[in-house]
Amino acid sequence: PPSNNRATAAPAVATEAVVGLSVRTLLDLYLTAKSYPPGSEIIVVPPITVRGMVDVLTFHGLKVVPVDLPAAASAASSSSADGGGDDEESKDEDDGKGKNRGDG
Repeated sequence: PPSNNRATAAPAVATEAVVGLSVRTLLDLYLTAKSYPPGSEIIVVPPITVRGMVDVLTFHGLKVVPVDLPAAASAASSSSADGGGDDEESKDEDDGKGKNRGDG
């Protein structure tokens, strides 16, 4: 009878991945690889919370175009991303700074 080698088979893994410790360095690497022509417009949905990201974009000669999403669209996407929307438990969670405990 044929042997079952499934237990020894390696799991499927993506072969095209880059690992880095700095999102700015990875963005720089990506933009270098893509080599967009100077003046290309990059649409950015604010807020960018990582310092220096806009600097990396402008270093590559790209034009940053900030686009605000309507509040309803961003609320819908955030509620679907966290699996459920606005429940009382998430409102009362402690944020680590004591701001959401109702004590002040």
